[in-house]
Amino acid sequence: MYLEVEDNVKVYYEDNGPRDGFPLVLIHGWGVSSALWSEQVAFLTDHGYRTIAMDSRGHGKSDYHKYSKDTDLLKTIINDLQILLSHLEINKPFGIIGHSAGGGIGISIYLSNPDNVAFLCILNSSYILYERIDERIIWSLVPNLINLGYNPILRGPYRYLIRKLIHIIAVILNRPIEKVKIWVEDILNINKDVLIRELYHLKKYNLKEDLKKINIPCLIIAGEYDWLTPPLRSKILHKYINNSELHIIKGTGHLSKIEKSGIVNNLILDFIKRVENNEF
Repeated sequence: MYLEVEDNVKVYYEDNGPRDGFPLVLIHGWGVSSALWSEQVAFLTDHGYRTIAMDSRGHGKSDYHKYSKDTDLLKTIINDLQILLSHLEINKPFGIIGHSAGGGIGISIYLSNPDNVAFLCILNSSYILYERIDERIIWSLVPNLINLGYNPILRGPYRYLIRKLIHIIAVILNRPIEKVKIWVEDILNINKDVLIRELYHLKKYNLKEDLKKINIPCLIIAGEYDWLTPPLRSKILHKYINNSELHIIKGTGHLSKIEKSGIVNNLILDFIKRVENNEF
C-alpha cells in the first residue's frame, strides 16, 4: 500500500495482522528496505500482533524525492512514520522494533514522543555510527565505494554478479530463493544520493547521553560477529538504558534477525509477552 506524505511523494508500507492487535512498528536500517522484516512479520502476525513496516524514501518501493543540502533525512523518516501512524489511526501506545539505524530512529521517536511508545526492541544497533579512529577511517571511505559501485561502467557487472550470488545466499541463509531475490533487488535499487546523504546524517548522530532518559522496557539483541554494530555497543546500550535486557546471538553477524530468525523471534515474543503481563 502507498501513502502520499507530501506533494508527489508516496511511501510504501505494509500493515499486517488483526486491526485490533497490539501495534508493532518495524523500522529498517540504512541501505535496505522493509522486505527484510519478512521473517518477523509472519511470525508476529501469527501470534495476533499488528505489524506496520514502511520503506523509507528512496528505499524499496517508496518514492525518491530530491532533498535540499540541509534536509535531515532521519528527521524526514521520523516525520513520515508519524504521518503513516496517524493515517492508520494508531492512537494508543505502540511497540517499536528497529534494526541497525532503525534502532536509533526508534530511540529518537521515543525521545520525541515518550508517551506514544510502550517498549523498544533494538536489533544490531548502536547509539553512534563510530567512535574509534579506525572506524572513522573506514566509514569515511564508504561514500567513495558507493560512488564506485554506482559508476555506469561498473554498476552493470556489479549488479550482475550480485544477482548470480542469490542462489548461494539463499543456501547460506536457508531461505527460499524468491524471498532472497526480493531482498537483493530492493538493496540494488536504492538511490545513490539517498545512501550518501543518509550516511552523512548518521555520522552526526550520538544518542549516548540520551539513553539514560529511556524508562520503558527495552530488548537489545546483538550479533556475536557483527562488525557494523559491534556487540560492545549493545553492551553500552544495556548499561545506559536502565530497564533493558541484552542478548548476544552466537554465530551471527549484522543480520541476526535473518541468520537466526527463530531465536530472535522467540526472544522478541517472550519480551513482548512479559511487557504485556507487567512481568518485565
